[in-house]
Amino acid sequence: LRKKTGTPQTLQPQRLSMITDIEHGSIVSLSFVDGNGKRKFLAVSNMSEHQGHNTGVCLRDWCDAWERFHLVFQSDDCVALQCMAGTFFSPDGTSYTWRGHCESWEKLNIRTVATKDAPQNSVTLQLTAPNTNYVGVQDNQVVQKTEAFHWQLSLAHIPTISLGPLFCMSPQQTEPLSPPAFWNSVLQNVRNCTDVSQLPADVHALVRKLARAITEVGMFNVLLHRLPLDLFWLVKQAFGGRPWKAEGSDSTFKENVVLHAERVHNQQITSGTEDLFGGNAMQGWPMAIPQQLLQRLVADHWTAIKPLADVLLHLLAFAQQLLQSSATPPTWRGNWTSEDATLSLRCLTYHPGPKDVTTTVNHKDATWITILLQDNCGGLKVKGGDGWLDAKPHPGALLVNTGSTLEHQSDGFFKAVCHRVVRDTEAAVDATRTSMPFFWDGVGGKTQGC
Repeated sequence: LRKKTGTPQTLQPQRLSMITDIEHGSIVSLSFVDGNGKRKFLAVSNMSEHQGHNTGVCLRDWCDAWERFHLVFQSDDCVALQCMAGTFFSPDGTSYTWRGHCESWEKLNIRTVATKDAPQNSVTLQLTAPNTNYVGVQDNQVVQKTEAFHWQLSLAHIPTISLGPLFCMSPQQTEPLSPPAFWNSVLQNVRNCTDVSQLPADVHALVRKLARAITEVGMFNVLLHRLPLDLFWLVKQAFGGRPWKAEGSDSTFKENVVLHAERVHNQQITSGTEDLFGGNAMQGWPMAIPQQLLQRLVADHWTAIKPLADVLLHLLAFAQQLLQSSATPPTWRGNWTSEDATLSLRCLTYHPGPKDVTTTVNHKDATWITILLQDNCGGLKVKGGDGWLDAKPHPGALLVNTGSTLEHQSDGFFKAVCHRVVRDTEAAVDATRTSMPFFWDGVGGKTQGC
């Protein structure tokens, strides 16, 4: 229970979000369907020219920047809504405003609504001061109500999720395990769980967060992944001088180098690095990098990211079981290792050039799962339910999305996410954009337009 006095207790981020399956600090929207069947979003109405803060609350038919809020948890069941200008939702008489501080009036009790007639992901928001009225709607106005009002709480941005709960699934050692050893130990323990109920409580909560992210947005960032980043920064330095290119096509706006690949056929693995180390591939490198160093960095990254991808796929299988309330995980669990597949680690470098040019057209990956490292140039977009979202770079994070193989294997339960790359930032205009994707492709899978 939230304390009535004093400072709220400091809690771990994964503990804070258990009520809504949303990570602390995620960007969300709040909406409802009116009597005419039209969806309305809570929104900031206008900016004060003189006071420099938001002054009004309204409802809109769309979800853009002023209809999205940071969900800032104060305790297990207490949140604050912070708009994109940095101010906080707050009562003002019988209505609401936005204030530049977060004190007692800006804190809201949040409760999930689990009744059959409530929309999915419904919550109530209740004031903690100066009264205990609910945030509601009447006559198309956001008002204070004495009875509960149901809002639909949805992710409005690609969330960033900590993999910290998985640390409990690796045995404690006197010396820290290397990233490959760590992820292989986690993988072994996850494989041994035959049912989602066998997962530790914190991992169970993590599965719920992944489920919500992948079904609502289609992508998520992960932190505490323990992957070495040396290889990424080395290839960025090596390939970071691409020439300006004003005109071209999807294939000519970027260069694609395979760093490592494995092909699985009849459960036999063939691996290779022919694009990087075979023939005259080294001539494509503008720096004198020792081949043994490259091979070592590629091996370190590969042997960590492969079991990590394996773990994430197991968690997504558990997520489907959880969301479908099934007695057992779906039958496709484990098919990514038992069926033919191609796994590859690549370096993609995008030429700088004029702004607002699409350098990778709308498409869906052919994968079970894609795991991406990207620099800070930006430009990656993902198509969500409310339009295109920026997949903004998050320092040190991995970006994860699902592809058409998983969509096929899960009978459409998980959708392959539509995404593209647009040269729409000053950084991408002036410099080479670098990304390093890991693809776990299913056999016969093809990249699809969307």
